[in-house]
Amino acid sequence: MNGQPDQSCGIWTTYPYICSCTKWHAQMASLNLLFSLPGLPCTQISCKNGGTCLNHSNGSFTCLCFTGYVGDLCQFVDPCTHKQCQNGGTCSLQMLRPPNPPTSTCLCLPGFTGEQCQGLVGDPCFPSPCQHGGSCQRLSGKQYQCQCVSGWTGKNCQLMDFCPANPCANGGTCVITYPVIVCQCRPGFEGHTCQHDVNECFGDTNPCLNGGRCINSVGSFRCVCPPNSSGPLCQYRLAPCSPEICLNGGTCHEVDERYHGCLCLPGYTGQYCEVNPDDCVGNQCSNGGTCLDGLGSYSCQCLSGWTGLHCHLHDACLGNACHPDAHCDTDLLTGHAVCTCQQGYTGALCNEDIDECQMGADPCEHGGSCHNTLGSFTCRCPEGYTGSRCESNLNECLSQPCHNGASCLDLLGKFQCLCPSGFSGPLCEVEECVTDHCLNGGTCLQQTQGFTCKCLPGELRRSPTPKKHKSQIVGCHESPAFYIDFYFFLHSEILC
Repeated sequence: MNGQPDQSCGIWTTYPYICSCTKWHAQMASLNLLFSLPGLPCTQISCKNGGTCLNHSNGSFTCLCFTGYVGDLCQFVDPCTHKQCQNGGTCSLQMLRPPNPPTSTCLCLPGFTGEQCQGLVGDPCFPSPCQHGGSCQRLSGKQYQCQCVSGWTGKNCQLMDFCPANPCANGGTCVITYPVIVCQCRPGFEGHTCQHDVNECFGDTNPCLNGGRCINSVGSFRCVCPPNSSGPLCQYRLAPCSPEICLNGGTCHEVDERYHGCLCLPGYTGQYCEVNPDDCVGNQCSNGGTCLDGLGSYSCQCLSGWTGLHCHLHDACLGNACHPDAHCDTDLLTGHAVCTCQQGYTGALCNEDIDECQMGADPCEHGGSCHNTLGSFTCRCPEGYTGSRCESNLNECLSQPCHNGASCLDLLGKFQCLCPSGFSGPLCEVEECVTDHCLNGGTCLQQTQGFTCKCLPGELRRSPTPKKHKSQIVGCHESPAFYIDFYFFLHSEILC
């Protein structure tokens, strides 16, 4: 066809020939292939898919097919219509014997290969060796690496991966060694899945040094060190007496650079004075008494009617005549009752009162008078003093006796009020200008240290009978037009 080369014809048994086109296939416009069948006019044949039938003079016909369809009756879809050849490759159509549909092949440019010319010749990732959805990454030369999806492992993602299920316990790391898994365990654990705790303290090998005691824990262990060593494994030896290792007040002394001795206080024993022995062992209380262990000693708790270290003496204090406030004891040598008196009493039975007022120096201070009482005494204090012995100065200012904001000055046995301006009197209770001191119509004006009378014009004269102090006239003279001023010290009798 087209009078061009690269066309080949095959002999069929039913049809005279078939054309296999290569170069000119893509240049056909509206028709793809022409098939002539002898002895079958167009009235008996229907071309498919819009093809047009042409009768020939020899009684045969030909179907002219639209682009995209091929076959003697245009009954096949052209496979090259949708075939995407990559990297410059061209699609080649191969017609097969009916009723088989035609096939197509991509003719690749040099250096490319694959069904669609999508791969490079010599590319280790083409075709991809990675299985189960893994992606191939080209390295150098013919080397490659597969990135496997979850659940698969191996060079080509061909092995099932059990590690995502996290079968390893206690922080173990899962490692694939197909067809089994291996758990790499953390220190302190063992077993196929690291499920067992390692007992580091088991057996003859003690990880703790210098006599340390090993205690196992989950995944680890700890060492309880003796007093002369320290560190996680008791690996550090201390000086025999550093730090102080003797207990309960014992004193450490060094025997040599490795050993020490402890001098224990009474009541303690042991290598480190850590033991308080039972002092009741070998010591029995008599007459039903109960032994009580102490530090280096013991005591007996006696039944009623008995006393003494071992409850071996009759209690002489039963029915004793000691004063009720006195303390009675049984003399361990004589077995007689002994009265111990409270303060203020004397005598064998503590029933004689001591007169403290007649014993040596007067117990009352600052002139206080002493009065004896049963078992004691009392002091009557002079004015200005207080306390059981009149030893304290009485602060008369505590009652705040001064008025009108005056300051109180505490003195021995008394007080003094320091009055503010405008007030006078022992307690600053007198407001000076309220009392009418100015005579003959004079007006009282308050000053810092007293007051001033503003007099009417007239003759001034002193008070004939000053109450406490003489008045001192500072101003005041006759004037027909102005008031006349004069000043008096506090407590003066004033006249205008």
